[in-house]
Amino acid sequence: MIATWKIRTDYANATDIFDKVSPWFKESGAQMSAMLLNIGGHDGTFTMAAAFENFEAFGKNDDAWSSSPEWWQKMQPNFVNNELLEAVYMNEFVGNIKSPSEKLPVFANFIFSHPDFDAVMKSFEIDEKHYMNNGSTGLAIHGLSGDRNNQYLFYARFNSMQELGKCMDVNYSSPDYWSSHKDYYKDLNIHLNFNSRVIKRDIY
Repeated sequence: MIATWKIRTDYANATDIFDKVSPWFKESGAQMSAMLLNIGGHDGTFTMAAAFENFEAFGKNDDAWSSSPEWWQKMQPNFVNNELLEAVYMNEFVGNIKSPSEKLPVFANFIFSHPDFDAVMKSFEIDEKHYMNNGSTGLAIHGLSGDRNNQYLFYARFNSMQELGKCMDVNYSSPDYWSSHKDYYKDLNIHLNFNSRVIKRDIY
């Protein structure tokens, strides 16, 4: 699972937060952490993300920092210029990303809801074909909880924003793409569409 915290702050504070929390994530069992700059929906905000083997491993991490006066004291200066917009927990349902990319990647993100879980899962095969053929290095669909209960996140990973844009140009102009998704899209509700760029990343 992946735990994420979307915040509104300045770049210096965001990077300082990441540099402080990354060692805590490592010590309490995280597999990877990252700081992302969001572009589009919630433009100019940052997302702190940490990946764990499962929810139990995340719970161990949460127990560690929440019971530590040292952690709160260390982070207190960063809370002054920091607005938490949402905390979202992501559980992957389907995906083909098996390892981190060599480059710091960018992501196209679609937060959505749909009444038919099976249709959501079936949509992945269509998206995988089109996105992977047009430059994506991987994609996934996650179920969301926390501040995004009963919603999904579809994201596609790319090596650069130019490659992301090129893929979108091809998909949006493809009659085959839209016809393949015709029945699925009629019940699809997209709540937020944005891109994000990984600024810093630690793999443990």
